[in-house]
Amino acid sequence: MKTDIKGEIVLENLVPGTYTVTESVDERYEPQQPKTVKMEADKTAMVTFKNILKKGGLKIIKISEDNVVADIEFTVTGKNFKQTVKTNSKGEFVFENLVPGTYTVTESVDKRYEPQQPKTVKVEADKTATVTFKNVLKKGDLKIIKTSEDNIVADIEFTVIGKNFKQTVKTDSKGEIVLANLIPGTYTVTESVDERYEDQQPKTVKVEADKTATVTFKNVLKKGDLKIIKNSEDNIVADIEFTVTGKNFKQTVKTDSKGEIVLENLVPGTYTVTESVDKRY
Repeated sequence: MKTDIKGEIVLENLVPGTYTVTESVDERYEPQQPKTVKMEADKTAMVTFKNILKKGGLKIIKISEDNVVADIEFTVTGKNFKQTVKTNSKGEFVFENLVPGTYTVTESVDKRYEPQQPKTVKVEADKTATVTFKNVLKKGDLKIIKTSEDNIVADIEFTVIGKNFKQTVKTDSKGEIVLANLIPGTYTVTESVDERYEDQQPKTVKVEADKTATVTFKNVLKKGDLKIIKNSEDNIVADIEFTVTGKNFKQTVKTDSKGEIVLENLVPGTYTVTESVDKRY
């Protein structure tokens, strides 16, 4: 026999005595033991069966690019169920004894990560469902700008080092490099400096999410000096005028009392020295 819409069955006109009632239990419920009931004359005996759903588990696993997985907050909602929990040191949390059904798991995502969409998961009896969240860090860019006194800026080599990151790159024709999608953090940028330039110290730069950090290197050429020595038959050597020209350079100077001139800190290259010769020579 079967229950009515109220979940009841009434058997009438039974001979007094002891009866055993056994339910055909659906597989979604925990097993039910048969029950015995004593029937007495002119009375209605009652027996109640309460079905308990078999339960399942739900395991949340959290992983992330920066390996921060502990104390991450998740909210789990289902039919007549809502609970907020935090992961353990391994980035996990296990729910036990959940009523089978569909649950929605939502992470409270830290602003340093890309947004996470909620995930739905089906919990089944006598099984543990697993849902995994992988956090991807928001990225930033790094722009290197190279300038130099001699305007040579292309194909200049730089090495960029950060946490679990090392890359050697070269500037383009404009003297620039853009490294995209870097994990936020501190990076050290080192130039492979040509021997014609003064030494450059490495520079540190902080890359932030959704921003472009910029670091500039300006190469200064090593300099040299030019000494002009004047002598003459009549020993007149002071205040003699000379004009010195070179690439992007022109200067007129006069000798000192010894007939000498020293031009310091000249950019290496070829220079032309012309004397303003007195008409007596």
